[in-house]
Amino acid sequence: MHRRTFIKSSLALAGVSLIGTGCSSTANQVLISAARDSSGNDSIRLTDPYKGQCTVIPVSQRLHDVSLRPGSNEVVVFERRPGYQLYVINFQSAQITRA
Repeated sequence: MHRRTFIKSSLALAGVSLIGTGCSSTANQVLISAARDSSGNDSIRLTDPYKGQCTVIPVSQRLHDVSLRPGSNEVVVFERRPGYQLYVINFQSAQITRA
């Protein structure tokens, strides 16, 4: 196989693999992060890049990481070390379901 044929085939396969993975403007994706603003206020931010919306959920401590709960519309956001606090958030409704 020639190098150019290989590159063309690889690009075609990469394009086919992207079908249905959120490349359309109607995709239902939310970016979730723990944040601290310039005033020192901590929050959880849910951003929809397709709608240009950002929901800010204020919290009382600095957070570290976000993890998706498999098979649900929820994520778990963890407090920084040595923390014991976590938040369960429904990312569809942008509400804390358990703290």
